[in-house]
Amino acid sequence: MDKKLEKIKNMVNEKGIFHIFAIDHRDVFVKCLEDNVGHDVTPEEITEEKNRLMEAVSEVTGGYLIDPVYFVKEGHLDARLSGHPFMMGVENSNYDISCVDDNYLYSDISVYQIWKMGGSMVKLFVYYHPHMEFRHKILEIIHQVEAECKKYDMPFLLEPIIYSEHPLEPEIRLSLMKEMLEQLKKVQVDIYKLEFPGDVVVYDDEKNIEICREIGKLIQTPWIVLSSGVSAEVFTKQLALSGKSGACGYAVGRSVWGKYPGTDNKKMKEMAHILSEFVACANKYCKPWNEK
Repeated sequence: MDKKLEKIKNMVNEKGIFHIFAIDHRDVFVKCLEDNVGHDVTPEEITEEKNRLMEAVSEVTGGYLIDPVYFVKEGHLDARLSGHPFMMGVENSNYDISCVDDNYLYSDISVYQIWKMGGSMVKLFVYYHPHMEFRHKILEIIHQVEAECKKYDMPFLLEPIIYSEHPLEPEIRLSLMKEMLEQLKKVQVDIYKLEFPGDVVVYDDEKNIEICREIGKLIQTPWIVLSSGVSAEVFTKQLALSGKSGACGYAVGRSVWGKYPGTDNKKMKEMAHILSEFVACANKYCKPWNEK
C-alpha cells in the first residue's frame, strides 16, 4: 500500500471518517487552564494537562492534533496517545500578518521530525485573504510545507482561514472563501480543514447544504470541518450539515475542551460525553474520506 495512503487510513475510523481531538492550541489553552486553577502554570504542567485531557477522551476519539511546543521534548514525543494516531502542526504561534516571514514555521519541528516520530499527518494553519499582499508570502510557506510532505510521503492537511480585522457578513465571507480556495487549487493538499462555510443562524438547512456542496465541488479534495470554538449545540448542527454535503469528519478543539482544563475527573467524563455526541453525529452524516 502507498505510504501516504496508509497514513491517511490510519487517521480515520472503520467508516473512513476523521474524528480528531484538537489539542494543539497554545495561548488560548494556557489562559483557560490558568483561569481555572487560579495561578500561573509551567510548561510541564501544560503538557501534563493536555495529556490528561487526551486520556479522558481516548475511548471516543479517533486521533489527536497536537503541537510541537508542549508535546516534543528534546526531539522526542511526549504524548500519551493511548494507541491513537496523531497529526502535528508546524506553524509558529505568531499569526501577525504584518510580519509574515521565514519565521512563520516553528523552528524546532520539521516534516521530517514528525515523520520520524510516527506522525500520520502534517497540519499547516494559515490566515489568508485573496486580495491582500501578505498572501504571496503565505503561498510560499504553503508550497514549502507541501514540498517537504511530498519528500517524506506525508499527508498534508491545510487549514486556511479567511483573515479579517472585523466580522464579515456571511455572503462576503463565503465569496472570499471561494476566491481563496480557487487561488490554492495548485497546492497538492490531501485534506482540507475548513471553517463551516455557511451560517446556521442566517441560512436554512437547504441553503447551508448547497453552500457546503459548492465548496466541496470547488476543492475536489476531502475536507473536514473545524469547530472554531462555537458551542457544542451549534457545532453539532454544523457537523451534520457538513456531513450531509460531503465532509469526511471533523477536528474539534475549544468547542469540546474549552471549559475543562484544570477541572476534576468528573468534569472530564462530561467532556468525553460531549465528544461522543460529535462522534455519533459524524458517523451518521459524514462521508468516507475516499468517497467521490
